Amino acid sequence: MMKASDSGADRASAGTTVGSLQPELFQALFEECADALLITNTHGSILSANRQACALLGYPRDTLIGQNIEMIHPELRRNEPWETLLRGGELNLRGLARSGTGRDLPVEVRARRIAYNDREVIEWIEHDISEQVRAEEVREEQLAMVFHDLRSPLGNVISSLEMLAAALPQDESCADLNMLVDIALRSGRRITHLLSQLLDIRRLEANQPLELEPVTLQHLVQEAVDQVGPTAQSRHIDLRICLPTDLPELNLDHDLIQRVIYNLLDNAIKHTRAYTNVIISAEAPPGADKVTVIVADNGPGIPPEYQATIFDKYERIKREGAPKGMGLGLALCRMAVKAHGGHIWLENTPGGGATFKFTLPVAPPL
Repeated sequence: MMKASDSGADRASAGTTVGSLQPELFQALFEECADALLITNTHGSILSANRQACALLGYPRDTLIGQNIEMIHPELRRNEPWETLLRGGELNLRGLARSGTGRDLPVEVRARRIAYNDREVIEWIEHDISEQVRAEEVREEQLAMVFHDLRSPLGNVISSLEMLAAALPQDESCADLNMLVDIALRSGRRITHLLSQLLDIRRLEANQPLELEPVTLQHLVQEAVDQVGPTAQSRHIDLRICLPTDLPELNLDHDLIQRVIYNLLDNAIKHTRAYTNVIISAEAPPGADKVTVIVADNGPGIPPEYQATIFDKYERIKREGAPKGMGLGLALCRMAVKAHGGHIWLENTPGGGATFKFTLPVAPPL
């Protein structure tokens, strides 16, 4: 709960002054406001609530007065929101309000300090966003259905192309046809990867549980190298696997981390100069509870202005010759590694190139 630690005069200077209004006029405007309004003291005790607030939150006015705002917004029990208000900042929240009807109400809340008649109070503006939340849920469900429904026919297309590629003679008579089938296969696999990536991001954003299992890093790396190998070969890039033989077993969501390694390798290949190499290695000191995975390329490195945002969604490096994309690959890497309790970061290599490192948990002993 908020603690009043500074003087009223000092705090009033940071708030919004409404003391020039007559109390009767202020009360009339407050009561008839179309927004749901609550007024609390600096400790969070509710001093007043207009009729819109009572109707929205489902509490009689007499029940609200004297209660702490944390009864409605339990997340305020953390110190950080109160510290923001104490410093004179404006607080914006989006979450669930505990209503008097026993159900949680989706709301957006704006809170600010105001000085009224030489007294400092906090004004809370509550907006019902139930319709907005329902619309977002419907949109998310529709997107999920589209993603899932696309995967099945796309899988059939890729399987058919693989069968066609296996049946075609591998000689000059079918060189052009083989090339077209290969292009179609690679494009189909990239679409499949993108769909899987979008589904993974949605799953992580929804905080769905990970499907943890004991996995070896060697196995995950080999799977990813097999997938990106044709792209590396076409760009004349050598993929070097430099993993210690005594790495401990890891406790991971196999598909997620395999996609992280794939994304980092694919990203490195896109930025590495032809006829050089991309190296994937790992470090695990004896007795450590985490393994550090390292992917190093020989590209131009990451410009300083992008280093703070490179793992954000839809963030792409904008420079001449930079690969195109949606900017989701590194965002997924950060989300997946963080979900495992690990950390991912970037280091520019002296002399050129970028090195991505991330940590993964070691499987607990049986």
